[in-house]
Amino acid sequence: MTIAAYTTQGIGPDATIAFFVNLGFDVVAGDITAPVLTLPTGASAGKLEATGTVTTDEDNGTLSYYASTNSTEIAATIIANGDAQAVSATGIQNVVVIGLSAQTTFFLHYVHVDAASNESNVADSASFTTDDLGNGQGPKQGVELVIYFALSDNLNPGEFKANPTIAAGDFQISKDGVTFANLTNLPVVSPSGSIQVKATITVAEMTGTEHVGIKGIDQTATEEWAQIYIPIDVPTLTVVGIGEQVEEIYTRLALDTAKPLTNKADGGIEATGIDIVATPSGANIIQTRQP
Repeated sequence: MTIAAYTTQGIGPDATIAFFVNLGFDVVAGDITAPVLTLPTGASAGKLEATGTVTTDEDNGTLSYYASTNSTEIAATIIANGDAQAVSATGIQNVVVIGLSAQTTFFLHYVHVDAASNESNVADSASFTTDDLGNGQGPKQGVELVIYFALSDNLNPGEFKANPTIAAGDFQISKDGVTFANLTNLPVVSPSGSIQVKATITVAEMTGTEHVGIKGIDQTATEEWAQIYIPIDVPTLTVVGIGEQVEEIYTRLALDTAKPLTNKADGGIEATGIDIVATPSGANIIQTRQP
């Protein structure tokens, strides 16, 4: 503390002196600048997953991201309901969202909170629609299968590896637990430069098996991405034989029990020699063809 100056007022014992004091403290402002998010994207990565990117101008803190069917969300909702990942560099941040609904339109929402708790603007992507489940709703015998996944970054725990290097021998397949062999098609990064990896399993690899296992091991000494194993169940087809004596049972709703199955206008069957018995069963009509 230093005395900078003083003044006096009056003379004698009743005089007063006023001192002006400089305490010598320097006020230093903390980080009060919020991150700025730009260029948000979102894209379907199949039936139940999505990928996205957003650009930030700060290299610390946490990025939260949330996929919803709303075109906009507030920061509190994104942080409370979404996923989060550490930010260690400025620029493009890659994210993966799983557990979505098929054939549904979504938007990806982002917010970045830096190490000083400054909250960025909310960035909302354009809409995107996840793929249809399709008639088979999953893998099929003898049908080519395309899957998407991301690889964990060994050098940055908790993050996915952007644009991972994939070489021959890194990915192998086993059918029903038998010896592993290289995948016919080497997985590729798609879209280029992203964290998303696309693997195409051929018709031959999807034929004659109930279980397919795919393992990925980075063969380089540095192992830039973590090992991964992807199990796939392949439903088998059931063939029903037809004997000489066949009893056909049909179920139909809201039909006249007196009329058998036929395309005839009056619902009857003529000159066939076939007897069909129609029996009510709850809301259904069970029609049985007698041999």
